[in-house]
Amino acid sequence: MRREPQQQPIRYVKGVGPHRAELLSQLGIENVEEALYYPPRRYENRSALVSIKDLTPGGLATVRAKVLVRDVRRARKGLSIVEAAFGDASGVVHGLWFHQPYLAQQLTLGDEFILYGRVERHGRSRLQFIHPELERVEGDGETSLHMGRIVPIYPLTSGLSQRWFRQLIATLLERDAADVVDLLPDTLRRRHKWPGVTEALRQLHFPESWEALERATQRLAFEELFLLQLALAQRGARTVSVEKPQRYQLD
Repeated sequence: MRREPQQQPIRYVKGVGPHRAELLSQLGIENVEEALYYPPRRYENRSALVSIKDLTPGGLATVRAKVLVRDVRRARKGLSIVEAAFGDASGVVHGLWFHQPYLAQQLTLGDEFILYGRVERHGRSRLQFIHPELERVEGDGETSLHMGRIVPIYPLTSGLSQRWFRQLIATLLERDAADVVDLLPDTLRRRHKWPGVTEALRQLHFPESWEALERATQRLAFEELFLLQLALAQRGARTVSVEKPQRYQLD
């Protein structure tokens, strides 16, 4: 019997394999459909770029800046620290990463990066990020899964990274989302201005706006309730259709 694409075991998706499949199983994800319906825990708004001069200590921020200086140094007990200075037209901010010496090779002087993280003040005037997320700017207008947008944050287990899981979801959306059967009638969706299931899944994971996310989550929540009610109705119908045993009345 032909298996629907979304029922494919997750372990056979390219880039997953037995080890990651076991980790995904701990999250309740055994097949493609369960991955597509796996909801983010929260979202981070990384769509608004901030000039370095406008950074506020203690807040989360996204900046776009060029690498000015980078260095790797060793602290006590062999701890490696990668430090880099990034600049835009308004100022300079520093980034620090611990136990990631390979980053020094990626931070080419003059290249432009997007950084996201919590801003800290060091000393009187120095601003810095500790372990910010980092992505090289590859070209104008290129959309990233991890920066420059509303970014999903998933409840994951140790051994699975947010970046890897986002890429997995993006691959499955592109490959399989169009094959998911829409269970809600068109009239119901139009009445509530809800998207179809394919678009709802896309907006659940990579929303274009907070409004689009709200419509998608409403639609998917109603679908879950709809399926529950349908299952209860079918169970009730089966119970009624069962022939009842003969009853005897005692005088």
